[in-house]
Amino acid sequence: MRAIYKLQDTRFVCIFFFLQKYHL
Repeated sequence: MRAIYKLQDTRFVCIFFFLQKYHL
């Protein structure tokens, strides 16, 4: 379960970073 949570968190961070870069 922890692995899935960590994977989801990484995906969220990636999306956030991509959004920020796109916005910039």
